[in-house]
Amino acid sequence: ASQITECPPGYYCPIGTRTWNENPCPSGQFNPLTRRDKLSDCQPCPSGSYCETPGLGNATGPCFGGYYCTGGSPYPNPNSTFGGQCRPGKMCPQ
Repeated sequence: ASQITECPPGYYCPIGTRTWNENPCPSGQFNPLTRRDKLSDCQPCPSGSYCETPGLGNATGPCFGGYYCTGGSPYPNPNSTFGGQCRPGKMCPQ
């Protein structure tokens, strides 16, 4: 079995990886670089953004208005450990 020589952004390819899409970064994480070989090369999505699907090279986009996202959010409107809804009359963190 041959090993791939180029690993695209959004993925990591440890030794023995056969296809470029075998090991995507999980939802809530991304990897903007090529030729990464460890899960730890995937970074949590930055605060204020969300990373919706596996295999992203960049964040999906900013969180929805009225919500705040902490690092690693897979949702644009989190209601969990990844953020939440802004309280009326309060400043919403970015």
